[in-house]
Amino acid sequence: AKKPAVPEAKGGSSKEAAPEGKSKAAVETPRSHHKKKEEDVAEPEGGWDAACLAMVKKVARLKDAWPFVEPVDAEALKLKDYHKVIKKPMDLGTIQEKLEGGVYKGKVSTQFPADCRLVFQNAMTYNDEGDDIYELAEKMLDKFEEYW
Repeated sequence: AKKPAVPEAKGGSSKEAAPEGKSKAAVETPRSHHKKKEEDVAEPEGGWDAACLAMVKKVARLKDAWPFVEPVDAEALKLKDYHKVIKKPMDLGTIQEKLEGGVYKGKVSTQFPADCRLVFQNAMTYNDEGDDIYELAEKMLDKFEEYW
């Protein structure tokens, strides 16, 4: 049996050669997508906790943040399966409380962004693509990544 043809990726043939000594992935990955090593990033004035607290407050004030500021009230919203689908609920208000309570001490560079992403990933997991909340979550995740 003949295998179906695989469509070419945008931007040219998948058979393009990468420069000597580099993989194709390394050539195509924009520099902005490479994560900085923790030691490469200078601690902001006031410390990481203060910077992250300011950032979460800034994100929470955005016009599209309203569904993500407080925990999802699954009972009030009649979302009977919410806690079966979403195993680790998270919201911006809880993140702010964790920052103010010192929960992220020593873990702010890893746990804080993971929790922020979780807020929006949960919304995209529970809601269908194309739903208003899904779309807002996508926008907010992009905005968080831009700020982070």
